Amino acid sequence: MPNDIFLTKSEIQKKFRRVLEISKRYRLTSTPMFLEFAAGMRDYRCSPWSTVTYTPRGWKGPCYLIGRTYSPSWDTFWNETDWAYWESRQDTACQNCAMHSGFEASVVKELPRHPGDMFRLMAWNFLA
Repeated sequence: MPNDIFLTKSEIQKKFRRVLEISKRYRLTSTPMFLEFAAGMRDYRCSPWSTVTYTPRGWKGPCYLIGRTYSPSWDTFWNETDWAYWESRQDTACQNCAMHSGFEASVVKELPRHPGDMFRLMAWNFLA
């Protein structure tokens, strides 16, 4: 199934390299680590569970942009979704994705592994 939702990975990275330049002069709402990810300087697994959506049809999963299924209950949604598959970005619809909704939580999840990033994030939040 072709995916027309996203730019190609190289197009995204090119645009976000420019956004990184802009972020040095202006405060943006995305974290520096996410911007570096979108610019191709970092890699993260997706966190599709970080932004879930409830609709009149049920819980849309696993990603609110490409979710093709709806679960009638939270328990079904949470326990029957193959989270490892979606986090790994194996699905063809995920190949070029760099959406804030899937990766900003990944930045936070990885902070314990990168103490320097923890300090960068604190400075970004409190000093800028």
